[in-house]
Amino acid sequence: MHKWMFIILIMANFNLHAAVYKCTIDGVETYSQDPCAEDAQEITVTPPVKMNSSVNDLSVDQLVEQCITTLTLIGGFKDPESIKVLGHHFDWLQDDTGARRVLQLRINAKNSYGGYSGAEFYPCFLNHSGTQLSEYQYEIRN
Repeated sequence: MHKWMFIILIMANFNLHAAVYKCTIDGVETYSQDPCAEDAQEITVTPPVKMNSSVNDLSVDQLVEQCITTLTLIGGFKDPESIKVLGHHFDWLQDDTGARRVLQLRINAKNSYGGYSGAEFYPCFLNHSGTQLSEYQYEIRN
């Protein structure tokens, strides 16, 4: 019973939003999370669908296809034609140069005996906005 009440409270908190107020103070337009003057107007801020979107952005399916193509070249598979993609997710990997956004593909491929050896995750590194593969796949080591 208590578990369900806790879950309902958490879900209710997700529906809350932070208000943004617009005021004019000493002739300067000002924005605040609290009413900043008696004539404060609450405004609605709608975030963009995607940050840094551009014409060259790729869909998730296109990113997966490019990642498969890249991994068949650099993945070290005994039989690159046998690749079976069993799933994917986005993740972060950390190295000496910092955190990097990656698309992780769960791949099963044939080993040197011709049998499938079990699925493993293989990363494809993304650009800073996460909308295309990085141009430096060959140079990045995780």
